[in-house]
Amino acid sequence: MAARCSTEVRHGSPADQLLAAAQEKGASLVVVGTTGRGAAGRLLLGSVADRVVHLAPLPVLVAR
Repeated sequence: MAARCSTEVRHGSPADQLLAAAQEKGASLVVVGTTGRGAAGRLLLGSVADRVVHLAPLPVLVAR
């Protein structure tokens, strides 16, 4: 089975839009990247990857 990938531009909260797109497309996995800032950086700036991991109803692969 081949993996399918798509690209689109959306406006709004990155994590919310990513999860909405995954649901609309019937995705079985979400892959997100992280900068690896550490705990202090996430605390000050937040993290899209962290939000996706905590809110996603499907598996999430975080690449660094």
